[in-house]
Amino acid sequence: MNPHYAMNPNDNDEERQPDNFDVDDEYNFYFLHYAYEYHKRLVVEENHPRLTRDPIHRDREGAEDYLIGDYFDDCCKYHLYSFRRRYRMSRKLFLKIVKGIGTYTADPLPYHFEFFKVRPDATGRMSLSVIMKCTAAVRQLAYDNTPDAFDEYLQMSECTAHDCLLHFKKCIIDLYMSKYLRKPTLEDVEKIYNQHVTRHGFLEMLRSIDYMHWEWKNCLVSWQGQYGRG
Repeated sequence: MNPHYAMNPNDNDEERQPDNFDVDDEYNFYFLHYAYEYHKRLVVEENHPRLTRDPIHRDREGAEDYLIGDYFDDCCKYHLYSFRRRYRMSRKLFLKIVKGIGTYTADPLPYHFEFFKVRPDATGRMSLSVIMKCTAAVRQLAYDNTPDAFDEYLQMSECTAHDCLLHFKKCIIDLYMSKYLRKPTLEDVEKIYNQHVTRHGFLEMLRSIDYMHWEWKNCLVSWQGQYGRG
């Protein structure tokens, strides 16, 4: 039985009211205690400045329109020569890579391919397209630039550009490793040999990579001895 609510059948309603003095006093004690602890936490947080950053509203849709108009439209601004010089590959090859990454299917789909999928972000805006992310990755490889170099033209943050390069490399390995990173077959060797003879006129190049049977009459002094054996 609650000691603060001793009921007597002979008492009237007013006399049967509980004695809340001790209960209220205990409640006030705990309330003040938690209020004091909360105040101490606020003081500690104020003494440690928060690391915040102002949001940058990037026009990714406009950047994609500029990119398409510069390099990928039927009447694009820059010619194919400029594309090859800036991307270090032909536009046909680049679009083949973009299509391979964008249409890759697997169950489950690896995260580095999932990264290139276009989907709405937390604010409802669509993410960067595959061609934008691949452009950021290839341009970093072509120019050896920092990821922050693409913020103005591609409207892409440094972190996103870094992730583009990281996942792009993994996608390329999965797509083309079995074809281009394998050991050459006899047919491949013959093809490479014939192309090299036609272009440079050197024979037996696949057997003599170090050129030691050729006399280097005007070899640079700083290079002497680098390709010798023993």
